[in-house]
Amino acid sequence: MSVRTAPGRVEPAPPPNDVTVSLRDVFLSYQSKIVLSDCSIDFKKGEVTTVIGLSGAGKSTILRLINGLRAPTRGHVFVNGGDIVGLDERELNKIRSRMGFAFQASALFDSLSVFDNV
Repeated sequence: MSVRTAPGRVEPAPPPNDVTVSLRDVFLSYQSKIVLSDCSIDFKKGEVTTVIGLSGAGKSTILRLINGLRAPTRGHVFVNGGDIVGLDERELNKIRSRMGFAFQASALFDSLSVFDNV
């Protein structure tokens, strides 16, 4: 679903209320390597979602897009109903303060327990 906002420009409508995070038609490349092409996915409130794939498939890139560490070349990233693409650092930090991520190479200390690492 889309809404027309300015002459010749079509913006997607915000996701439904049960969706916390939504990527809409996201495209992103690193130099000449296309990582995400027209990627659209919704993450619903109260659901656990797993993103799996081969190394370089775009899993970490999706997380970076969701917390605004990376901006898509085109497309939209909605968090709690608002498009975060184009927000400044102050606005992104408000959103980031409510998120937590554990990347695969998260630099945990092998000599410590899970509790002590946290």
